[in-house]
Amino acid sequence: MKLMLQIAGGVFLGTISAALVIAVAANRIMQYEFEIGMQQARQEIANMERSTPPAAPATEKVWIPGQPIQTCMQGKRVLNAAVLKCREGYFMTVTRKK
Repeated sequence: MKLMLQIAGGVFLGTISAALVIAVAANRIMQYEFEIGMQQARQEIANMERSTPPAAPATEKVWIPGQPIQTCMQGKRVLNAAVLKCREGYFMTVTRKK
């Protein structure tokens, strides 16, 4: 009986110590993975800071002057927003040539 209790106690202590070792090892691995992830994140941020964003195309607003009413109506007898815009003039955004 005493021998069975000693064996059971040894198995119990062995199981607890194995679980503790596994927990400590898992914690170390997680810390290592976290540090590796942080290093990679820092490297990616540094790469992003070094790279320049693509330049947006340069645009400018150009005034398109109004035209005579006969030209704007193009032979039709309809007054609408397009005819009014053509008659009075408008701004148009265009891309600048390099």
